Amino acid sequence: MIRECQVQCPIDLDEDEAQRGQQTEQGGTPLPPEEALELFLATGTHGDHTGLYPLGPQSCNGKPFSQEQYTLPNRPQVARSALTGLSIGTSMTATVVDMDSTSEPDGIEVEACVEGPKGAAIAALAGVQRLELCSALALGGVTPGPGLCKVVRRTVDLPLTLLLRPRRGDFYYGTSEFESLELDVDFAREQGAEGVALGCLTRDGRIDRERTARLMDRARPMEVTFHRAFDQTRDQIEALEVLAELGVERVLSSGGAERAVHGLERLGQLVQQAAGRLRVIPAAGIGPENSGTILQATGAQDLHLSAGRRVVSPAWQPDQASRLGAPELPGESELTWTDGEILRKLLASLQ
Repeated sequence: MIRECQVQCPIDLDEDEAQRGQQTEQGGTPLPPEEALELFLATGTHGDHTGLYPLGPQSCNGKPFSQEQYTLPNRPQVARSALTGLSIGTSMTATVVDMDSTSEPDGIEVEACVEGPKGAAIAALAGVQRLELCSALALGGVTPGPGLCKVVRRTVDLPLTLLLRPRRGDFYYGTSEFESLELDVDFAREQGAEGVALGCLTRDGRIDRERTARLMDRARPMEVTFHRAFDQTRDQIEALEVLAELGVERVLSSGGAERAVHGLERLGQLVQQAAGRLRVIPAAGIGPENSGTILQATGAQDLHLSAGRRVVSPAWQPDQASRLGAPELPGESELTWTDGEILRKLLASLQ
């Protein structure tokens, strides 16, 4: 089956980046895949180097590549794709057509949780079927800002779910916080998102049936996912019944454990209980090393993961930087990037 994914990612090439692009064309050292975004690329055509290269006005002499095709070497998933329709400038568009019918796991839907357009582009090119967008993954994820949503929406045309969580902490919201959730649902629908991930609990740790129903009514026709607030309920069996009765389509869960692989028995129980009324989706700590085990042990047909990798920021940092966040959180010199290689390995492991 041919899968077409339109990817458009704006990038501003400053003098340094343009110069590095020119050096790369002449056989210089290729940039890391994360810097190249895995789509602004020319591959295998620059001397003896293979890898990902940025395409800028200097590296292509201003000529459009609309009639050319480029493939990614040493990338099992993406190497089976052709990139066509590249246009040159500070923003570029690539159409990824998967020419291999075995590139998507049979019947398994993989959703990548990303924090921005860079992660969205990497995940799309890795071959995932859908995306969830959030901010501050280190905090468990909170609602992304409107600008971020708009850029990601035009970056990748995969089905997009927006996480709606106004703050970190519990899921027992005050009146003003709930009002912000209602407005966020409206925004997601107006932006053309395919779904929202939300979750409201009562003070005693049960599904807030009334508020969840109100948000669902407001969200339609979007798909509704109940996020991992589900794992904070006092009775997951009862909670799943409530969500099924309300008509929620998807529930993210680790089975109440820190990692999904440690909650296999409960996840299996939930999948059986759901009985096709909604999809129970294992989440938390999922990777290529355990994805097959989780699916086989639980009977689930979906996976949700972030595939994040911490890297040191390339930006200048003061010798004694004052931290802007809590001591237990990553410092400003650390970034978390979506790792396309993790996603590709996971997808390959499910073939």
